[in-house]
Amino acid sequence: MTASNVYADTSSPEDYTVTLQVTDNGGTPANPDPAMTDSDTLNVHVETFQVPPVPVTNGPWAAIPGVPVTFDGSASFDPNPGDTIVSYEWDLNGNAVFNEVPDDGTPVTAGDWSVVTKTFPVPTSGVATLRVTDNHGASDASGAEFIAVGLAYVTNYENCWVTRTGRYTYLYGMIITVENIGDAEIQNLEMTLTGVPDNRTIAAGTSLLGTLAPAAQAATACDPGAKTADIQTILNRRVPFGGIWEWKAEFDSDGTHYVIPNLPPLAP
Repeated sequence: MTASNVYADTSSPEDYTVTLQVTDNGGTPANPDPAMTDSDTLNVHVETFQVPPVPVTNGPWAAIPGVPVTFDGSASFDPNPGDTIVSYEWDLNGNAVFNEVPDDGTPVTAGDWSVVTKTFPVPTSGVATLRVTDNHGASDASGAEFIAVGLAYVTNYENCWVTRTGRYTYLYGMIITVENIGDAEIQNLEMTLTGVPDNRTIAAGTSLLGTLAPAAQAATACDPGAKTADIQTILNRRVPFGGIWEWKAEFDSDGTHYVIPNLPPLAP
C-alpha cells in the first residue's frame, strides 16, 4: 500500500512527522486471534521551492544635470505562481540605505516606489540599485550604472529665413545655438529636434555639430540665400501656440557614447 501527500510550499524549509500504523485481521474464524497493531514514524524534510522575485529596471541611465531622471522598476516580477511583489526599494547614492527621500529619488506615485525620479544638480555617476521583496519576505537586488554629464544645451533659437507655403503655413529655416556646459570635450555631437510647439511641425530636424570644447558654442547650418537649413519647421498660424521644443543629443566623450533623449528646450 502506498500513500501520497502534497505539502504546502512555504518561504522556508519545513519538517513533518509521518506515522504509518498497520493492523492485521486477527486470524481466521476457526482460529481467532486478537488483532495486532504496530506503527512506525519517520521525519520528512521539505525544502522550499520559493525563488526570490526578479528585479528589472530600465537602466543603465544617462542624463544631464538639472533634468529629472526616471528610474523604473515596474517590470520586476515574481516567478512563483500566486506570489506578488510587495516592496520596491531604491538606493541611488550608494550608501546601502534604501528609499531615502530625496537621496534615493521621489516616487512618481505617492507611496509607490516602483518608479521614482531624481534630479542630479551637478555631473555625477554611480550605480542605482533596486531591491524587490515578495509577500513571503524573499528579496533580491539588481544594480545598473547611471551617469549625469554636462553637455550640449540649446541656448538660442533664431529664424534664418522664411518661405510661405500655403494660406496659413510658413516654412522656417532656423539657427539653433548649442553650448557645451560640461567640463570635458564632446565629439560627434548630433542634435535632433524631437518635439515642437503645437503650431509647428518638423520639416528637417537633425544637425551634425562635430566637436565642442568646454564652454564652446556651435550653431546649426543655415543658408538664407539658398534657403537651406539643418533645422526647418512649418508654422501654421491657425493653430494656437502651445507645447515646447524637445531635443535629443547624441555624442562621444572620454571614450563613451551617450544618447540623451530628454534635453530641455533651453539651458537653465
